[in-house]
Amino acid sequence: MVSSEPSTATELHQPLDQRLSERATLITGLLRRGLIDGTLSGDGAHAVLHCRRLPAAWLLRGPRYATVLNAIYETRYPGALEQLGIPVAIGTDPHTWTNWLIAEGTPTATSEPTTTSIQTTTSIQTTTSIQTTTAATGQPSGPRLGTHTLNRVISDEGGLRVTLSSIEVSTLVVRANLVYHYYGDEGHGLHCEGGQDLAGTYLYYDSQRITATNSLCFSEPQLDIELQPGESMESWAEYPNRLPVSGKAFSFHWYAYGNVMDIQL
Repeated sequence: MVSSEPSTATELHQPLDQRLSERATLITGLLRRGLIDGTLSGDGAHAVLHCRRLPAAWLLRGPRYATVLNAIYETRYPGALEQLGIPVAIGTDPHTWTNWLIAEGTPTATSEPTTTSIQTTTSIQTTTSIQTTTAATGQPSGPRLGTHTLNRVISDEGGLRVTLSSIEVSTLVVRANLVYHYYGDEGHGLHCEGGQDLAGTYLYYDSQRITATNSLCFSEPQLDIELQPGESMESWAEYPNRLPVSGKAFSFHWYAYGNVMDIQL
């Protein structure tokens, strides 16, 4: 899980063992505060978590990822974080969330989860899946969860090809993965320029626009990359999962580069 989730440029330069060890420390905090129930065996990078109760799998994610999902969930279900024993101001800020988990504080009482069903055993190195259903029908409330490979070209001009490589669907978040490939004769600069306006990328269907809540440039506003001929780089953006049911088409818009139409997952 740690190796596959979105990372900052700084984290990507950290040894994986260090990142795993840091995640184990955060999970220890989740256990100590009673937010999850289970046993963490092993040390540092080799720690394995066996869960007996896990209200939401994203709690095991990195602080930046976890707090974004906490905020989305709180928006959909006001009061949900407090019911779990997580103060809203803490659960929606990555820095405060980290300090709260690693602090030797008093354990927080929690209530039993009521909205999310989960797999009961997971490890730090693997991704736990969540399935939700609509109350009325008991059927999946959106597209099939998981990674959907697309490889759809958005733009191909001036030696720079931008491709929507895949879309990852989780219960609350949709992540679009993109690849910038440069095949021109000279270097080509890609600059975040202080961060992108998240409103510049969105999913849409039936006149509904789902604007991004996070992206590579939004999280790394000073990112500056020079692509040489033949080189590629990956980018991403995340959106609330309000997609239509599986099989119903939607479209994807990526800033000034263009659109991918008629996507069905």
